[in-house]
Amino acid sequence: MSEPRPAPPLPKWLSSCIVALLAVQVGLLWTHGSLLQRQHDDILALREDVQALADSLDQDQDWDSNEGDPSPHPARWARGRDGRAVRTAFMRTADEEADPALKEAQKDLAAVKQSQQDAVAKARDTQEKMSIAANIEKADAKAKLEAEAEPWLRWMWVGAAVTVAALAVRALYRRRG
Repeated sequence: MSEPRPAPPLPKWLSSCIVALLAVQVGLLWTHGSLLQRQHDDILALREDVQALADSLDQDQDWDSNEGDPSPHPARWARGRDGRAVRTAFMRTADEEADPALKEAQKDLAAVKQSQQDAVAKARDTQEKMSIAANIEKADAKAKLEAEAEPWLRWMWVGAAVTVAALAVRALYRRRG
């Protein structure tokens, strides 16, 4: 007679589980790497935007009085005590302050700014209301989808319970007989 084989030290399913877990780990690492790459690209784009903004601000600061600018106004930016750029006010001449057309233009400009602010506030309010309505519609659609999936899910659990019961009965008969 042949000798019975000894039981293997590890179950057979363990090696396949380890391979599956390693495959999932590789997939997660690849996803993580792609997200890091996207974040890196976004940071580089932001850095370029900040650099372009800084360059445009530097161009505004580099006004040279030798260029012959006919404007009597000073530069828009000046260096503060700490070396940072500080916005300077425009100097107004007596003619500009006495000009009624200038005052009317300033009033019109203020009215336009106020109407812009009102329009932005109204647009934000409308967008908020629309987003609430859209969220309600999404929630209703999700509830409907879940309601359609519930009977199938119940039958799946019933089937699993019947299968477990059948296996238990089978094991009971095998032990007895």
